[in-house]
This record gives sequence, structure tokens and C-alpha cells, in this order.
Amino acid sequence: MKPDLCRDFEVHADNGGWRVVTPWRYGDRDRVVVWAVPTDDGWRIDDNGEAAFRMTLDGGDPDSQRMRAWLSTVPPMLGADWNPDEQRLETFSDDTDLAGSIHAIAEVSALLGSLSLARETRTPSTFKDEVLSMLRDVSQETGVEARFDVALDQRQVLIADCMFLSERPLAIIVAGSVERLLEAELAWSEARRTGDQTRIVAVTEGDGAGIPRRRIDQAQFFTDKTLPYRGFEALLRQNITENLRH
Repeated sequence: MKPDLCRDFEVHADNGGWRVVTPWRYGDRDRVVVWAVPTDDGWRIDDNGEAAFRMTLDGGDPDSQRMRAWLSTVPPMLGADWNPDEQRLETFSDDTDLAGSIHAIAEVSALLGSLSLARETRTPSTFKDEVLSMLRDVSQETGVEARFDVALDQRQVLIADCMFLSERPLAIIVAGSVERLLEAELAWSEARRTGDQTRIVAVTEGDGAGIPRRRIDQAQFFTDKTLPYRGFEALLRQNITENLRH
């Protein structure tokens, strides 16, 4: 059975199964490839360990405490599992949900492949405090209630720094690191999966402030908006204010 996927996916027969070249991309712009391998009960869908390999090359350690916590929590939210023995993302499916399972593995593989926790450095910055102060001012000016440190998922893993309780809620994640930018992308993906209408906006400090440009460009496809702060303070304030009025 050929997976029922849109035209953005390239599907190739491969040893009785399927090799699917997806529209998702890793940080170096390579396409995410997913394999659907036939089993006695249906299909095993996996990324052949590509995401873990790329993350390791980028300085991450799948066996570190933080990565074990990430791998045990985040993939299941999006319909995937981590196989520690094979060092790969995988899930099992029958014909009825094969396409959905391919989507899930591709999405999580793209996120994991770009994760670089081990090399992340923490430096003192007033960036987050400045953004939160601006958001409090916007709340007062617009009359829209704002809450802070709000969980965006049932497991309370993904946290918004600020949530505006507008007619269609607007969640702001202050992304001062690659990890926080990934959490914004996961929050957006989880909202789409569950039908939650909350809009997810990531705010980065700006070019040259710790997050590679390619990661910021990628985040544009996995958030409602990813916006810079430094040098664009007035525009950011205006953008958020206008979104609260619509």
C-alpha cells in the first residue's frame, strides 16, 4: 500500500517497503527521510537513526540526563517513540494510519536532528526581562489579560513565558536558546495536533545572539511567527499589539 501523502512528499519503493523523502529539513537543509518497513502486523516507520546521528555530531549526547528526559517526553506527544538500542525514532502502524505515522516521525526527527543541548552556553542577558516588561506594558495598554509561565500541554512540559487571554489566545515564548526555540516549535506542533487555536509566537534576541540563522529560518515554518527583538523593539511591540486586536 503506497502511503497517501501530499505532493510535497517523494515516495520510493524500497525492499518491499517505502522510502519517503519529506518536506521537513534538518538544520543543514538536508531533507528528512523516513522509512516504512513491513512487519507481520503492519508497518514500522523510522528515521534510520539519522536525527540522533546529526544531533551527536552537533555536540548532543542521547544518553545525557536532559536528553533522556526530552526523548521520553517529547516524541510520544507527537506520535513517535525513541528506541535506545537502535538509536532511532520509530513508531508502528497499520495501513489506516501509515501517512500520519510518517508525518509524526518526520516532524520529530527534524526537531531532534537540530537539537544541540550539550554545546549550549548560558550567558547573563537582560533579553528575557526586557521582553517580559514590554509584554506587561502591552497588556496594560490593550486591556488584554496576560499570564506568565503558562503550560501549553497536558503534561506541563512546554511552557509559554506569556499567554495573552485574547479571543484567540496568543502565547509568547522568549527563545534565548536553541532549546527554547525548539520548545516553541513543539508547542505549535502540539497545538495543531490537538486542534488548540492558541497562536504560538517565538521571540529571538536577534542575529548573532546564540541561535544560528538557519535555525531561526526553519522556525518560521513551525511557529505562527518567529520575530526578532534587538533592533526591532518597536516593531515587535506593534506586531503583538495588532495581533491582540484581531
